Amino acid sequence: MVDHLEYKYGIGWWTKFQSQLESIDIIKKQKITIDDIKGKWYLNKWTMYLTLSFADTTVFVDNHIDSVFYSNYSLHNDTLILKDNDRTITYKNRIIAISNHTLIIKSFWNGADTLRH
Repeated sequence: MVDHLEYKYGIGWWTKFQSQLESIDIIKKQKITIDDIKGKWYLNKWTMYLTLSFADTTVFVDNHIDSVFYSNYSLHNDTLILKDNDRTITYKNRIIAISNHTLIIKSFWNGADTLRH
């Protein structure tokens, strides 16, 4: 089987494959810190979660109409954990990517969309 795979994918395919698996594991275990997420993030489409402003433990959400609400938050690796104000309801949202200019969150709060701020 190894000979067939080397013929199909070239010599050194196994090393390349292992390297790709390791990079996927690193991404899955990405540890995001408060310093990474702190600040204002703007969405490029009209939605209820248009602006997210992260402080040390609180995120303020603004839709630029009339509703502004906030939530306590914490981070666990690549997961944003939101708790409502009385801390009875918890939402877990996966952070798909974060950089200096981009924040991509899967199903923010209780929504189903992936949001790219």
